[in-house]
Amino acid sequence: MEIVSSGGWMAVAGLIIYMFLNLEKKVEKLQTNLESIANSLNQKKDREECSEELKVITAKVDDLAVETVTREEHYRDISGWRSEIRNLNDKIDDLMLRKADAS
Repeated sequence: MEIVSSGGWMAVAGLIIYMFLNLEKKVEKLQTNLESIANSLNQKKDREECSEELKVITAKVDDLAVETVTREEHYRDISGWRSEIRNLNDKIDDLMLRKADAS
């Protein structure tokens, strides 16, 4: 208190300003540290979400790999359908010819 009473207002004001500036620098440093921590947490969260999506996609691909058929099986199935459709078309044609002959 003797400094203030003897006219050392300038020294006290300088000390207070120095403390505020120092405090402001520390607050800014803390903000940058918090931002970097938040960014790293977001990146970690993104990586975890991506790894979960990758697991789901991998499971789907594995399921599809199990469900695949060989080329021969595919053509055999299609040729079976083709012959059935051809037989149906022949039957429809026969019915149309019979109806035309009956008229």
